[in-house]
Amino acid sequence: MISWSVVPDRVSPASANAVAHQIGAPHATAFGVDAGCASTMMQLNTAKGLVESGAADHVLLTQSHLMTRMFPDSHPASPGVGDCATAFIVSKNARWPILATYSRTDGRYYEAVTWCRGRSDDSDPPWYLSGGSYYLGSRQPGAAKHLMEQTVGMGAETLRALAAEASIELGRTRVLASVQPRGWIPLAIARCLGLDDAIAERSYQQYAHLGGCGPLVNWHQARERGALDRGGLLLLYAQGSGVTRAAAALEISAS
Repeated sequence: MISWSVVPDRVSPASANAVAHQIGAPHATAFGVDAGCASTMMQLNTAKGLVESGAADHVLLTQSHLMTRMFPDSHPASPGVGDCATAFIVSKNARWPILATYSRTDGRYYEAVTWCRGRSDDSDPPWYLSGGSYYLGSRQPGAAKHLMEQTVGMGAETLRALAAEASIELGRTRVLASVQPRGWIPLAIARCLGLDDAIAERSYQQYAHLGGCGPLVNWHQARERGALDRGGLLLLYAQGSGVTRAAAALEISAS
């Protein structure tokens, strides 16, 4: 069992340990994976490896995005973040095979988006020392601005690399389920790839930014509206602070 949580109940250990106990899975191995908003994709990568190697038959992946704990209603950014919890299982001989995964990390942006308590070393001590209240901010404002400008380009580049490595025809895509830090991001990525607007699943207007839960919520919404009933290629994409960008392709069988 693998978990990811923002904002977690405890800094450590991972919430997977408690969830495994609460669902009555005493024989499970539980741990956390953290790659910011790309954590769900890295969970998927890890679970795929465990199943393909024979180390596990089933891997339960859980995600929680409780960002409003850190954004009071009076905060100007509060309308742009939402709370959510999601989960899915990766299994051997699954109905929907994972065709390929792809991920890359660029550590130059390690502090571009991070938890802060101040804007300088003096006012932003390490988490294990006393200090002011935490907020989600940046210690590299210029780098953070660059990431904002490159959000769509990074998504398109990552999906192209996934397709090239796995010889996947992007034109077969039925649904693109991506992160949605802004409501237009999924649509912009689809257009950048030359794909039809209809494949870009968007739930921002209803739920706002859901971090690593976003791709799963968009996947679920696509299923609910019947976009995957005829089967086809499902693309998942996310990018997270650090900065890690990751994608996966699944073959969805017809209902």
